[in-house]
Amino acid sequence: MPQYWVVGAMWDGRDDQYEVFLRGGYWYLGWEDDDQPTQARRRDQITKGDCIAIKRMLGARSREIEIRAVGVVRKLDKKSKRVYVNWLRRDVNKKVPARGCFSTIHGPFSGSDPWTTQVFGEDIGQSSVVITEEIGNLAKGVPEGARKRVWVNAYERSEVARRDCIAAWGTTCSVCGISMRDIYGTLADGFIHVHHLVPLSQIKAEYIVDPVNEMRPVCANCHSILHRRDPPHLIEDIQREMKKTANKPIHATPLARRS
Repeated sequence: MPQYWVVGAMWDGRDDQYEVFLRGGYWYLGWEDDDQPTQARRRDQITKGDCIAIKRMLGARSREIEIRAVGVVRKLDKKSKRVYVNWLRRDVNKKVPARGCFSTIHGPFSGSDPWTTQVFGEDIGQSSVVITEEIGNLAKGVPEGARKRVWVNAYERSEVARRDCIAAWGTTCSVCGISMRDIYGTLADGFIHVHHLVPLSQIKAEYIVDPVNEMRPVCANCHSILHRRDPPHLIEDIQREMKKTANKPIHATPLARRS
């Protein structure tokens, strides 16, 4: 099970490293180990898969702290002493009871503690969390839209991964080449699914997705067809089948007139 840590980003009470940490994908203690040996020892207990939250103090008299960002630890670089993190939620700006978290690093906390849920949210939970897969397993006769629960790294379903995939590949379907905006206009502006080239059944707890090389934007129809079997079809397989029907006319069914 993962450990939970609450850390600061304000050096000397005035030098805010928050944006630096988020852009760099890491957290750093900011003290020499000899100056703060207790905090250095805590940092060295952090391991891959642990959950980490950046907090901000709200004043000397406040009984609350503000949670700014939460993420999952990728690794601890012992040479640079940086803790590399997939920041899953940024600019959270949520106030929680301070629980004595007034130093640079606090923890480890237990995942069973209700306060930990307040800080991190229910679905960060572990380095692997339960998510809901909307695509039904049509090949096995499960009704369309049936929900399949799978274990997958939290980063896999984060907006960060989706955003990075779309930034690299755009919002045109990688299978059929259709842009939803070209058909539905502004109603579908930016609308697209993202498909995982690595089958979910092969993903291990420590897996971290590469959104550029391992994800593709696909329309909802093609996404459903890709998942009509387990493991999913390859994009190339679907494109090959589509070429066989490329010259067949498509007839849209007219909407019934209102009486």
